[in-house]
Amino acid sequence: MARRTTARGVIAALAVLAATAGGITGAATASAGTALAAEKVFQSNRYVPRADRIRSAGPSGYLHAQEGRSGYVWTSYATGATTELGNLPSLEIPGYLGSSSDVVAEVVSPTEKVVLRDMAAGTSTDVALTHGTYQATFGTHVLTQARDADGNRTPWLYGAGTDQHLPHAGGTSA
Repeated sequence: MARRTTARGVIAALAVLAATAGGITGAATASAGTALAAEKVFQSNRYVPRADRIRSAGPSGYLHAQEGRSGYVWTSYATGATTELGNLPSLEIPGYLGSSSDVVAEVVSPTEKVVLRDMAAGTSTDVALTHGTYQATFGTHVLTQARDADGNRTPWLYGAGTDQHLPHAGGTSA
């Protein structure tokens, strides 16, 4: 007797679920001759998420490269909106495209010009390189490396409208 009661309870529960989910009313509608709308079901052969490589993150968004897209994308934290940045160099050098800020560096020429794009403000700033080869961007400052007359490496920092040679300890750079 207990088995019949359990089976009746399960059947009753399933009937209630089907009725609330539209199963019974859907069957009645279909039998009345009204065509049901085709239900779209997403099915993918892919069982892993799309690869997404973050290159830099700032206070208002982050720079990343997504699998299946060409070039880099900036995504805003606040809105989720993305901005296509095109094919920036994909070097694995820390700070090459910018670091820890909303500024993305576009290296036009590693020895002549870098464009700093402030993605939060929507502005661009051209930085003319007068010494050395581009190395990285940190916030709104661009770092280059040159060689002096003795062949020693000397760092240069560009930003705030000026370029300056950075002093180094010991008198020589390796």
